[in-house]
Amino acid sequence: MTHYKIFLEDEIEEYDFFNIIQRIYPLGCYIYAVVNEEYLRYLIHPFTQVSTFKQGIFGSKRKVIIFIHDLYLEKIRYFYETYPFIKCVFTDKQIEEGYLKGIKKKHQFLSCFRKRKVNHLSIGSHAEWINYYQW
Repeated sequence: MTHYKIFLEDEIEEYDFFNIIQRIYPLGCYIYAVVNEEYLRYLIHPFTQVSTFKQGIFGSKRKVIIFIHDLYLEKIRYFYETYPFIKCVFTDKQIEEGYLKGIKKKHQFLSCFRKRKVNHLSIGSHAEWINYYQW
């Protein structure tokens, strides 16, 4: 595995972020995300709901794993803008839904892509960098 860390400028423009993703995934990508259930109504459509799990104190919050096939890279900007609230992964591979249904905690979400050795990209802490994992 090779891990690339692409540092972003403090005030990166959406256009620059889009160009980085487009260079890595010129033929479109799949976006996988973990979303609070109450935010689903604000999420861009169409998306496919894969699974749901409980998290928080006493399992009080429900999280939903969704995916979007973004063939023309039209929806990546939305996920960049909402990153602090929505953890997401960009990849060129469709992941088996059964594998994603096994995720029961938010921290398992990102690690499942590494365990499956799937090339993927995620946004780093505070959107200061992009992590790109390549096998």
